[in-house]
Amino acid sequence: YAHANALEWGWRNVVLNDQWDVALVLDFDMFLLRTFSVSAMLAGHEIAGIQQSRGHVGYLWPGYVAIKRTLPDVDKLSWMCDAIEGENVDVGGRLYYWFKQHGTEKLHPLRHSPQIRRGDKSIELLPRQARDEYCDEMNFVVAGPWLHYSNGTLWNPNSLNLQERKTALAAKIIEGCCSGALALPNAELESAEQERASNWEKGIS
Repeated sequence: YAHANALEWGWRNVVLNDQWDVALVLDFDMFLLRTFSVSAMLAGHEIAGIQQSRGHVGYLWPGYVAIKRTLPDVDKLSWMCDAIEGENVDVGGRLYYWFKQHGTEKLHPLRHSPQIRRGDKSIELLPRQARDEYCDEMNFVVAGPWLHYSNGTLWNPNSLNLQERKTALAAKIIEGCCSGALALPNAELESAEQERASNWEKGIS
């Protein structure tokens, strides 16, 4: 609940009380690896995000959401978790109620990879020079131009040695992409969870 409470408080007491055209909500361990335009991402839409679902209850993962101020009832968005219609939802679950009222016409659904694994095509989402140092327990995820470090708060504890190697590899990728020495491949691979979640329009209709 700590994540949900912090995000809800910040949204209500900071963001909604400020002057802005577009708000970009990001997890603290999301790192931009190539040129990105939030305006281009929102062209023709008023909200963009990665779809999640628990059962029939669909909402957006709160780690990567872009919102225009012109979104209808923007002050009604809620990032809290809850038990909704028999489903225990994660942070951002109450966004379901906004989509239940307004539908998905204004939504640009974004994509993210599964957790990267050396033994399948997901490894090709990392820069070639970083692949040999990667191990499956690092659980990196790629979402468009972003690297999601994942488990940055150690809610799922790793050994200190693994965490040090993971952080060093993330720094190598981030610094390399920023300097131009490395490049994030221009490829996408949708996770199975997201493929299921992309059908959540049925649950809000």
